[in-house]
Amino acid sequence: AVILLDNSASMGRQVRDGELFELAKKQAKEILENFDQVDQVALIPLCLSDAFKGSELASPAVALEQLKRISVLGQVADLEAAVLFANRLLEDSKNLNYELYIITDRQRNSLPSREVLSESEARLFFVELPIDDIENHSVSELSFGGQLIQPGQDFDLSATISNFSVEKADELIASY
Repeated sequence: AVILLDNSASMGRQVRDGELFELAKKQAKEILENFDQVDQVALIPLCLSDAFKGSELASPAVALEQLKRISVLGQVADLEAAVLFANRLLEDSKNLNYELYIITDRQRNSLPSREVLSESEARLFFVELPIDDIENHSVSELSFGGQLIQPGQDFDLSATISNFSVEKADELIASY
């Protein structure tokens, strides 16, 4: 089995039951504790730090120790790359029971393509998290157009506003 744990920046937010990432780690721990020690399990954070680049299948005890070291990183999750990597790990597994657990807040910009999920031979389990409906908009790009900015002088500013929410957004007000 492979557990993909989202540790992207969006997982650091507070929801009604606490910090989303801590709730996700608790779910991962519960899943790991249900495996026998002879089972092969890999725990893969969706934002890889150097410590996890060589993730491989091991005992649940090893994965539980790794879980303690995973923290939220200021990156965007790459769920598609993680699913492809998990599929390769499972193909090399000695077990015939391929399971892929995905623990994520399902940010639209990090979801894998339908083809990647449908080509997986693993049984997919999306673990439910208490995700509040939030509006997630940001100023993703800001440009002064190479102007020299001087106090008391007008200047032009160009901004790109991104919508990472589930719902379409109209007439947003941005302030600084």
